Amino acid sequence: MAIDQDQQTEASLAYDCSCSGKGGYGRRILQGGFVAFEHYCYCPTGRGVLLYHKREMDAATAKNQEATIATAWNQSGIPKRFQGFTLESSPNSISPASDSPESWFFWGEVGTGKTGLAVGYARNLLEAGMVAQILFVSVPDLLSELRDTYNDENASELAIIKRYVEAELLILDDLGAEQGKGLEWIQDRLYQIIGKRHGEMRPTIFTSNYSLADLGTRLGARIAWRIRESVGQGNILEIAGPNLRDR
Repeated sequence: MAIDQDQQTEASLAYDCSCSGKGGYGRRILQGGFVAFEHYCYCPTGRGVLLYHKREMDAATAKNQEATIATAWNQSGIPKRFQGFTLESSPNSISPASDSPESWFFWGEVGTGKTGLAVGYARNLLEAGMVAQILFVSVPDLLSELRDTYNDENASELAIIKRYVEAELLILDDLGAEQGKGLEWIQDRLYQIIGKRHGEMRPTIFTSNYSLADLGTRLGARIAWRIRESVGQGNILEIAGPNLRDR
């Protein structure tokens, strides 16, 4: 319920004030962690109390929003090394999202800033209120997490896949860095996640040391095409430049 001021006119208040000098009346309501009047009087006292309560509620709303952002950020799985990255701090540049989250494919040599750019874009979406959840995982770690379920009867491979499929915004880092035997198994698990996110049109940010064409050779054409269709040709971005880790 929004704060509304009483519909009295200033002329009527020359004869009567409905708040009896309290500034407001009606039952008290809780908004953003702050108790406010249901109605505010139009008298000078009511105007003053209304402005004060609005300032307090705006501050409470901002504090709650900061807490929500901090919680989502801390639960994202983003490594500490990258948690301070923003779009502004990245040496690479993309435009912030204006309407809705977009999917991206960032590729290039090691150390050119792909992961930092992905994290900065995700941070921008979170602060703009476009997403409330971010999940970050490197593809080698994801596959290890899935393999570990075979040695733990209490763990579920399907539950892990579902978690990554249903994440509001997913960052799949280092796609193409996966190692080990069982290429068909790797392709199948990655396709389950990437294909289902593609079908549900959930935004995903991919980073890789390989071009999409090279990934198609390594992981199969159907995965490469799902990525291309998810991000669109305009959001396939080669990140070139010196190795930032040498600085």
